Amino acid sequence: MTATYGLDDFIQEVRAASQKQLSSAETLRTIAPGFKKLLNNRDFLQQRLASMGAVGDEVCLHADADNHFVILARGVSRGQSHAGSPHDHGSLWALYGIYEGSARFQRYEVDSANQDGPFPGLRLTSETPAMPGDYDAIEPGNMHLPVFPPEGGSVIIVVYKDDLESVVRRGYLREIQQPVRFRGQFPSLENRVE
Repeated sequence: MTATYGLDDFIQEVRAASQKQLSSAETLRTIAPGFKKLLNNRDFLQQRLASMGAVGDEVCLHADADNHFVILARGVSRGQSHAGSPHDHGSLWALYGIYEGSARFQRYEVDSANQDGPFPGLRLTSETPAMPGDYDAIEPGNMHLPVFPPEGGSVIIVVYKDDLESVVRRGYLREIQQPVRFRGQFPSLENRVE
């Protein structure tokens, strides 16, 4: 019987890549195969999922202060993304993967001439359907939005380089209908950076 690839295996791979100080693109290429294996391991998260209170909870699976990355599990309901609007991760890379349920991985670019659609000032550049085992590798500066089906029930695994609270990034601010630079978890008028 062969051993199943699990969270500890993936953590070791991300640590090894982090210690090599690779570019963001090379780091994502290096750790993506292990991430796909982890997403396809139907057992590794079941105990943690049972302890998640309501859909919408976030559970930190691992935070690595020495190598500067974090692995989260998020329960998603009613078609809502954790962020709610397109955003990037500033100078950081990220992996978003489907563990249960489905999503559409959307990518956006700033386009002030485009005033159509749900995000005036942005242009949808791609939309990819995603099922369990699928992932989106997000390089620094790339704007994305995972969109979940209205019936909900999805669980995603997210891996971030470093701490999102520490970087300036871009996100779409619905109140003013445009992308803004901000610091923190979500774009708002209060945490907007000029």
